[in-house]
Amino acid sequence: MTATPDEIENALLTMEELYAKLYFQLATEYCRTFKKPGEKALAEAIRRFGEDRGRANRAKHEALGFPIHLHTLFTAGGFPGKAGFRRNKIALDPHQRISETLQCPLNDHWKAMGGLKEGLFYCQVIHKAMWSAYDPGIQTNQPKIMTQGDDLCRFDVFLPEAKGRPTARDIAPGEPVEHLQNMMDLQAKLYYYLAYGLINEFGLEGEAAVRRAIRRFGWDRGLQMRRNHQARGLDINLYNLFTYYDLPGDPRFRRNKIELTPETRLSETLDCTFFNVWKEYPDGNRIGRVYCEEVHHQIFGAYDPAVQINLCRTLTQGDDRCRFSIYLRPANQIPEPDWIESYQKQRETV
Repeated sequence: MTATPDEIENALLTMEELYAKLYFQLATEYCRTFKKPGEKALAEAIRRFGEDRGRANRAKHEALGFPIHLHTLFTAGGFPGKAGFRRNKIALDPHQRISETLQCPLNDHWKAMGGLKEGLFYCQVIHKAMWSAYDPGIQTNQPKIMTQGDDLCRFDVFLPEAKGRPTARDIAPGEPVEHLQNMMDLQAKLYYYLAYGLINEFGLEGEAAVRRAIRRFGWDRGLQMRRNHQARGLDINLYNLFTYYDLPGDPRFRRNKIELTPETRLSETLDCTFFNVWKEYPDGNRIGRVYCEEVHHQIFGAYDPAVQINLCRTLTQGDDRCRFSIYLRPANQIPEPDWIESYQKQRETV
């Protein structure tokens, strides 16, 4: 069944929220656990992530035969789909791009979480890193940034040697499902670079920080799904958890769905978008394994503390699939007031 444009738009908004929250939880460990050394390491991790994105954009555009300049970069590059963004586009030519971002979903989420300081590191580093990696002649000026308290983000971007070059006529913005897939890939890369930076810089303490961040990320996702399902009048059970899950569908995932009932979910993931990204990077399997070991238990446990999870095989540890055996017995569920108290105690430990 083909998704409608509205469904794709909502899926992109969801992925932007997950992207923002994943970044915040990891960036928090850099800034609040490791202080000044952590802030320096965070900026370096964001820079490496941005450069990867810039190189990938250029390689894609060269393969398509597009001219390498600002008109191409900002027509066929950037954040996939741009759902939820509102911009004032002042100028876009091969040699200049001047624009104002009036609304940014990432800024909105970071502000709601009390994470503007962490968000500012991202905003100050990511754009220059991306665009300079796309072409070293690109000059990036950001006189206004919302995460530092300004009313908008202003971008004055120049590539002087491209003045007068022709634009490509056959550049298309891409299919909506492609935007969603690109967002999935970006989230996987974001996790890899930030987790790698913590572990590489701070060793065992850095790995502990990654695990804490992913547990918080998972707990918040699970609790939000519980609240959303209750608001929609859905029973809290495994059928509804996995039928109305928060991660939008990606056709590149390939699963063997064995059983799904209100009390049981048995499945195997044969192809995983995140794993397929991580395995291409140095130490990617080990870095990805930290995510897999932490996030599922936290999501499902926050959705309902009675959920029992067995993840006996995972792609990130060298198996040919991920095997999930998940159970929820109604007799183990606890009343809502007790659940809230239990959640708060558990939340304080992660």
